[in-house]
Amino acid sequence: MRLSEKYECRAMEDQTATIIAGWLSHELYRGFGMMRADNCRKVLGGGSCWAVFTPEEELAGFVCLGSAAREGHGPYAPGYTDVAFGMAPGRCRQHKGVGFAQAMVAFAKEQRPELPLRVTVETSNVRAADVCRKQGFVKVGDYVCLAGDKFCAYQVSTLAFGQSR
Repeated sequence: MRLSEKYECRAMEDQTATIIAGWLSHELYRGFGMMRADNCRKVLGGGSCWAVFTPEEELAGFVCLGSAAREGHGPYAPGYTDVAFGMAPGRCRQHKGVGFAQAMVAFAKEQRPELPLRVTVETSNVRAADVCRKQGFVKVGDYVCLAGDKFCAYQVSTLAFGQSR
Protein backbone atom coordinates (compact mmCIF):
# COMPACT_ATOMS: atom_id res chain seq x y z
CA MET A 1 0.00 0.00 0.00
CA ARG A 2 1.51 3.31 -1.10
CA LEU A 3 1.51 5.84 1.75
CA SER A 4 3.11 8.76 -0.02
CA GLU A 5 5.62 9.38 -2.76
CA LYS A 6 8.28 8.37 -0.20
CA TYR A 7 6.93 5.22 1.48
CA GLU A 8 5.03 2.01 0.83
CA CYS A 9 3.83 -0.51 3.44
CA ARG A 10 3.97 -4.22 2.72
CA ALA A 11 3.09 -7.33 4.66
CA MET A 12 5.91 -8.31 6.99
CA GLU A 13 7.83 -11.33 5.70
CA ASP A 14 10.11 -13.54 7.82
CA GLN A 15 13.27 -12.32 6.11
CA THR A 16 12.33 -8.68 6.67
CA ALA A 17 11.40 -9.32 10.30
CA THR A 18 14.84 -10.90 10.79
CA ILE A 19 16.54 -7.82 9.33
CA ILE A 20 14.53 -5.49 11.56
CA ALA A 21 15.24 -7.65 14.61
CA GLY A 22 18.93 -7.20 13.77
CA TRP A 23 18.56 -3.43 14.03
CA LEU A 24 17.80 -3.80 17.70
CA SER A 25 21.44 -4.23 18.64
CA HIS A 26 22.07 -0.72 17.27
CA GLU A 27 22.45 1.99 19.93
CA LEU A 28 19.45 3.88 18.51
CA TYR A 29 17.17 1.01 19.49
CA ARG A 30 18.42 0.43 23.02
CA GLY A 31 15.37 0.79 25.17
CA PHE A 32 12.91 -0.23 22.48
CA GLY A 33 10.95 -2.33 24.93
CA MET A 34 8.78 -4.40 22.57
CA MET A 35 11.87 -5.72 20.87
CA ARG A 36 13.68 -6.84 24.02
CA ALA A 37 11.36 -9.81 24.09
CA ASP A 38 12.68 -13.14 22.89
CA ASN A 39 9.83 -13.33 20.42
CA CYS A 40 10.79 -10.22 18.43
CA ARG A 41 10.40 -11.95 15.07
CA LYS A 42 7.11 -13.49 16.19
CA VAL A 43 5.74 -10.04 17.12
CA LEU A 44 6.87 -8.50 13.84
CA GLY A 45 5.56 -11.41 11.80
CA GLY A 46 2.26 -11.77 13.63
CA GLY A 47 0.14 -9.98 11.02
CA SER A 48 -0.13 -6.62 12.82
CA CYS A 49 3.20 -5.22 11.59
CA TRP A 50 4.20 -4.00 8.15
CA ALA A 51 7.55 -3.35 6.52
CA VAL A 52 8.01 0.14 5.08
CA PHE A 53 9.97 0.58 1.86
CA THR A 54 11.11 3.53 -0.24
CA PRO A 55 10.39 3.68 -4.00
CA GLU A 56 14.02 2.54 -4.47
CA GLU A 57 13.19 -0.71 -2.59
CA GLU A 58 15.18 0.31 0.50
CA LEU A 59 13.81 -1.05 3.77
CA ALA A 60 13.02 2.21 5.55
CA GLY A 61 11.35 0.93 8.72
CA PHE A 62 8.30 -0.75 10.16
CA VAL A 63 4.91 0.04 11.65
CA CYS A 64 2.84 -2.06 14.08
CA LEU A 65 -0.78 -1.66 15.17
CA GLY A 66 -2.80 -3.05 18.06
CA SER A 67 -1.28 -5.20 20.78
CA ALA A 68 1.93 -5.63 18.75
CA ALA A 69 2.55 -1.90 19.27
CA ARG A 70 2.31 -1.99 23.05
CA GLU A 71 5.36 -1.55 25.26
CA GLY A 72 5.66 -3.67 28.36
CA HIS A 73 2.60 -4.37 30.43
CA GLY A 74 1.24 -0.86 30.76
CA PRO A 75 -2.22 0.19 31.82
CA TYR A 76 -3.76 0.03 28.34
CA ALA A 77 -7.38 1.16 28.51
CA PRO A 78 -9.62 0.11 25.61
CA GLY A 79 -10.85 2.60 23.04
CA TYR A 80 -7.57 3.31 21.20
CA THR A 81 -5.52 1.90 18.37
CA ASP A 82 -1.96 1.48 19.57
CA VAL A 83 0.68 2.34 16.97
CA ALA A 84 4.46 1.87 17.01
CA PHE A 85 6.93 2.61 14.26
CA GLY A 86 10.66 2.76 13.77
CA MET A 87 13.10 3.70 11.05
CA ALA A 88 16.16 1.81 9.84
CA PRO A 89 19.18 2.98 11.86
CA GLY A 90 20.90 4.31 8.73
CA ARG A 91 17.97 6.67 8.13
CA CYS A 92 17.89 8.06 11.67
CA ARG A 93 19.32 11.46 12.60
CA GLN A 94 18.92 12.70 9.03
CA HIS A 95 15.81 14.83 9.62
CA LYS A 96 13.57 12.13 8.12
CA GLY A 97 11.72 11.21 11.31
CA VAL A 98 8.87 13.69 11.11
CA GLY A 99 8.00 12.80 7.49
CA PHE A 100 8.26 9.09 8.28
CA ALA A 101 6.05 9.51 11.36
CA GLN A 102 3.51 11.50 9.35
CA ALA A 103 3.23 8.66 6.84
CA MET A 104 2.93 6.04 9.61
CA VAL A 105 0.19 8.01 11.40
CA ALA A 106 -1.72 8.36 8.11
CA PHE A 107 -1.36 4.59 7.57
CA ALA A 108 -2.64 3.84 11.09
CA LYS A 109 -5.63 6.15 10.61
CA GLU A 110 -6.46 4.49 7.30
CA GLN A 111 -6.16 0.97 8.72
CA ARG A 112 -8.10 1.67 11.93
CA PRO A 113 -10.26 4.77 11.34
CA GLU A 114 -12.76 3.91 14.07
CA LEU A 115 -10.51 4.69 17.07
CA PRO A 116 -8.13 7.47 18.11
CA LEU A 117 -4.41 6.59 18.12
CA ARG A 118 -2.11 5.96 21.08
CA VAL A 119 1.70 5.72 21.17
CA THR A 120 3.96 4.54 23.96
CA VAL A 121 7.55 5.80 24.04
CA GLU A 122 10.29 4.98 26.51
CA THR A 123 10.79 8.10 28.62
CA SER A 124 14.50 8.29 27.78
CA ASN A 125 13.75 8.36 24.02
CA VAL A 126 13.38 12.12 23.79
CA ARG A 127 13.73 12.20 20.00
CA ALA A 128 10.86 9.75 19.47
CA ALA A 129 8.64 11.62 21.94
CA ASP A 130 9.39 14.87 20.10
CA VAL A 131 8.55 13.32 16.71
CA CYS A 132 5.22 12.09 18.12
CA ARG A 133 4.46 15.49 19.63
CA LYS A 134 5.07 17.07 16.21
CA GLN A 135 2.35 14.76 14.84
CA GLY A 136 -0.13 16.14 17.38
CA PHE A 137 0.14 13.43 20.04
CA VAL A 138 -0.47 14.71 23.56
CA LYS A 139 1.05 13.05 26.62
CA VAL A 140 -1.64 11.57 28.86
CA GLY A 141 0.36 9.50 31.33
CA ASP A 142 3.44 7.60 32.45
CA TYR A 143 4.08 4.12 33.78
CA VAL A 144 6.96 1.90 34.84
CA CYS A 145 7.19 -1.83 34.20
CA LEU A 146 9.66 -4.66 34.39
CA ALA A 147 11.17 -5.49 30.97
CA GLY A 148 13.41 -8.51 31.24
CA ASP A 149 15.58 -7.90 34.27
CA LYS A 150 15.23 -4.12 34.55
CA PHE A 151 12.59 -1.48 35.03
CA CYS A 152 11.63 0.78 32.13
CA ALA A 153 9.69 4.04 32.25
CA TYR A 154 7.27 4.93 29.46
CA GLN A 155 5.08 7.84 28.47
CA VAL A 156 1.74 7.35 26.77
CA SER A 157 0.38 9.89 24.30
CA THR A 158 -2.82 10.03 22.29
CA LEU A 159 -4.02 11.61 19.09
CA ALA A 160 -7.73 12.37 18.96
CA PHE A 161 -9.84 12.17 15.82
CA GLY A 162 -9.25 15.08 13.50
CA GLN A 163 -5.90 15.94 15.12
CA SER A 164 -2.61 15.88 13.32
CA ARG A 165 -0.15 18.39 12.07
